[in-house]
Amino acid sequence: MVASSTLRSLGLAALSLAVQVHAAPPAKPGKDSWKDEIKHIIWIVMENRSFDNLMGGMNYTDDIDGLLKEENLVCLPVNVTDPNNDECFVPTSHNHNSVLLDPEHGSADSAFEAYSTFDLDLEAIQEGKQKPDNRGFLTMQLWGHDLDDPAEATDAINYYPPEYVPILTDLAKNFVLFDRWFGGILGPTNPNRAMLTSGTSAGHGENDYPLTHWGSKQRSIFQILSEKNITWGNYGDTGGVADANFYAWTRESGTELTNVHLKDKYFTHLEEGTLPELVYLNPTCCGVGTESMHPDGLVSDGEQYIKDMYEALRASKYWEKSLMVITFDEHGGFWDHVPPVVAPRPDNLTWSTTARDGTEFTLDFGTTNVRLPTLLISPWVPKGHVEHKGKNNGKEYSATSILKFLGGFWDFPDLSPRVSWSSTWEHLMLKKARKDTPKTLPPVKEFDISSLSAKQLQQRAARGLL
Repeated sequence: MVASSTLRSLGLAALSLAVQVHAAPPAKPGKDSWKDEIKHIIWIVMENRSFDNLMGGMNYTDDIDGLLKEENLVCLPVNVTDPNNDECFVPTSHNHNSVLLDPEHGSADSAFEAYSTFDLDLEAIQEGKQKPDNRGFLTMQLWGHDLDDPAEATDAINYYPPEYVPILTDLAKNFVLFDRWFGGILGPTNPNRAMLTSGTSAGHGENDYPLTHWGSKQRSIFQILSEKNITWGNYGDTGGVADANFYAWTRESGTELTNVHLKDKYFTHLEEGTLPELVYLNPTCCGVGTESMHPDGLVSDGEQYIKDMYEALRASKYWEKSLMVITFDEHGGFWDHVPPVVAPRPDNLTWSTTARDGTEFTLDFGTTNVRLPTLLISPWVPKGHVEHKGKNNGKEYSATSILKFLGGFWDFPDLSPRVSWSSTWEHLMLKKARKDTPKTLPPVKEFDISSLSAKQLQQRAARGLL
């Protein structure tokens, strides 16, 4: 671990104002276009990793806004609230398969990571006067887990070299990688998954009811597709909390029983020729032996899950009729060097709690989260393209870009102002399907633990993380 005696300052700033969008619908495609050919959208939502944590070390191109550019490697303070403490750590690459201590990522803690304070001036943020700098991550990890040794907190800021994430690396080389795709809100899993599937968390900033079992009343992508007679399936082994089951409509309509499946049904439907038009995949979460990459889950298990999903689709008759999107629900408390940006509030709701310093904290959902790893996979997208800022609407890609794209693809209205603001990727689609896409992906990496100390080995062995 590299430590520094002086603190580097960041030159990063968020967008100051959200863009109000009244975009025209996309033009009707011509004969034999990608839109005529694609019949299935496969949507995989992994868990709790920032862009830099998994993709910041990518070295196959110099076009990625990652951590191989020296100006992006900042020294993160041990105590960002103490101007007299100049101890800091620079993120470095690491090669262990998971982390011992799940980084803090509740809404108040996520806000501190981005703004270095719990005291958010919501009006000042919207006006661009209070700007995030992402300097609070190491401090929050130390506080959240009551650590005395700062080196034990650096898992929250370090990143994986490409050889330790070979599946993501190979997919990026062969398809489209977004390096400026922001999460939905500053906060944990369920509010962000609600944002992904309905365009709003309905004023919730934590994993509480109704964002658990059939409690949320807002319209979701699942309800809309059923109303339009578009088939869908939510696949996973998630103990009854598949994302479709957030919504009261899913139980009331009976689709809880007909459209929510165990993961193995995905492979069955591919083989039988009964794949629905929207496939929404929930990997298992959240500990050792699960597939989502959520700590303590292993990165290698998440890579194996992605490999299995891709290779099954690639081997099926559906390949040339499909578009796969792989994204993450939220950052999971892992550092990224690009701060969140101001974005339209999905509604007029706010959420409040008591921060860990005892002060009142309020979230108005008027910013994104930090960047998340996101890939666009299909024979209808270019090989090895790195997509930066969006080209339409609010000129930023975010969690709700998928809903915005699907609205154009299947002709339904935007679910919230945040959806309207989000950029889409129609301009990336090719006029002809590629024939050079890989049939298989490389083996998942077996992690080298030789660099771990005796203490680290003992700790990981006790948690089943070796």
